[in-house]
Amino acid sequence: MDLTLDPTSRPVLLLLLGVPAALSTTIGLASLRTLPKDATVVAFLVSVMATVAYQLQSLLPALAATDDGAIAWNRALAWSSSLMAATGLHFMALLDQSPLARRPLPLMALYGGVLAIVSAHLCGAIHPEVFPHPLLGRSLQPVPGLPDTLQRLYGGITIIALLGFASHYVWRWRKHPVRRHAAHLVAIGLLMPMVGAFAVVGRLTEWPLYHVTIPVFHTCLVLAIHRHGLLDFSIEDSARPAMDELSEGLLVVDRLGCVLYANRHALRSFGLGDQRLGAPLPEDSPLRAGAERALTGEASRGIPLELGGVPALASFAPLLHRGRPVVVVVLTDVRELRQTERQLVAAREEAIEARHAAEGASRAKSTFLANMSHELRTPLNAIIGYAELLEEERGGEQEELQRIVQSGRYLLRLLDDVLDLSKLDAGRLEVREETVALDEVLEELTEAVAVLAEQRGNTLTVRTAALVVRGDAVRIRQILLNLLSNANKFTENGRIDLLAEVSDGLARVSVRDTGVGMDGEQVSRLFRRFEQVHRAGHAEYGGTGLGLALSRELARRMAGDLTVESAPGVGSTFTLALSLAPDRASEDLPHTPAIRTLRATPAGRGRAG
Repeated sequence: MDLTLDPTSRPVLLLLLGVPAALSTTIGLASLRTLPKDATVVAFLVSVMATVAYQLQSLLPALAATDDGAIAWNRALAWSSSLMAATGLHFMALLDQSPLARRPLPLMALYGGVLAIVSAHLCGAIHPEVFPHPLLGRSLQPVPGLPDTLQRLYGGITIIALLGFASHYVWRWRKHPVRRHAAHLVAIGLLMPMVGAFAVVGRLTEWPLYHVTIPVFHTCLVLAIHRHGLLDFSIEDSARPAMDELSEGLLVVDRLGCVLYANRHALRSFGLGDQRLGAPLPEDSPLRAGAERALTGEASRGIPLELGGVPALASFAPLLHRGRPVVVVVLTDVRELRQTERQLVAAREEAIEARHAAEGASRAKSTFLANMSHELRTPLNAIIGYAELLEEERGGEQEELQRIVQSGRYLLRLLDDVLDLSKLDAGRLEVREETVALDEVLEELTEAVAVLAEQRGNTLTVRTAALVVRGDAVRIRQILLNLLSNANKFTENGRIDLLAEVSDGLARVSVRDTGVGMDGEQVSRLFRRFEQVHRAGHAEYGGTGLGLALSRELARRMAGDLTVESAPGVGSTFTLALSLAPDRASEDLPHTPAIRTLRATPAGRGRAG
């Protein structure tokens, strides 16, 4: 069948098909130059290109000289109709911010259908047939069959989905003071091609109204984009997946108080469903008030508020998006933080109660120890006194009585340590501040310790200068007596040096012995209360572990300190640092002390030299 185009219909054909194609091409080129290249705009531009190809698919076969030429043009542009439908649906889904527009499986199904239809045309499974058209002169349609049925089914489903997304978009933005105009233009523009298509399918007219109305649709979209901000508030595709994965709620609010965007966490956790998008926030909404303050330049952070019954902290920051002011709102769900805070408060209250109970128990213990120590000191002093009287009167039993006196004095020192410890814990230990002649104290201690050094076979050497310090004479004597007693306890047939000198503006009294010594781990535990460093030899050395701990506490109460250096098998050096008296702290004090040596040997009581 050889059809020829009526020459009188050529201008009409060019008017009905060529002019719309030219208009669509112009719109596409203008949009390509002026619009940003995000996913939504790309889908729109590809849809425009496919529409132009579809218009040419009707125009070029009609202008062909033969049927074979018409069929060749039809097959060359067979992809246009399916691609136009697919990209139009993709554009509408992106515009509606549907998650389906970004998931791979729906997109594979959508564009896979386009590929299947194009392949069916190219391989001849869908064969076009030429038939006369009263207006165009020549037209083509596929031969009915299963492939053609599938093609029509794909097209019908695509059109229905396109209308569904458009209806949802129009409904969602129907109350927005700006975007509702864009929504109306989208609805009008999409309705025009649908009416033209139904008129042609229903054979209500022979005019190709569908081709004529397509440029109207594109014009409506361009007007909505440029005049009513159709794409101004769309979020970039590259950022949207990351924002949906955020653990905080993210909103975009415009200057009119309308929610333009909400990520997945905001929709699920704060009661901001899709029906809220585009609608103005209530006048008393804390989000709206915060957004208004942010637009005035007052950025706010960490504002406590409640949305949908969920407590949150909100931060507001103004932003210019494509020339329009918007506010980005970040919402942090603080339900878990509030729960943790309540648990911490409860735990703190329990800890305070436990601390009060422990302090009460400690005070009761200290009071008990103090009372017990006082009660024990009275009969113990009586025992020591009577033993000393008997020692003077009955010389034949002197050794036994001497042991009674020494044991009583040792027990008395232990009670004094316990009493001082209880006073420290109770905060009632008094340390006087007075001027103390250090050489006098050392001379008294030398006489007191000489007997013990003689019993252990140790040589005691004292080196001292005429130093005057600030402190409590009784407590200084107590500390040094404890150090000298320990040195004799852990040294046998060795040497003990007592050295008093000035160093770094402080008076330093060192007790150095050549005894068993200690390793680093033992030194780290030395000043702990009730710690026994030489556990293996506890039966030999004795002790309660209170003396050194109490001595350091007393030294620090006098603004001084007690330190130690030691090595196993070499010996130990304990150093007591004290403040010099103000009138004796000058630089002209001798740093090398005068030597006063007292040697205590098994052969004699001692002598000064």
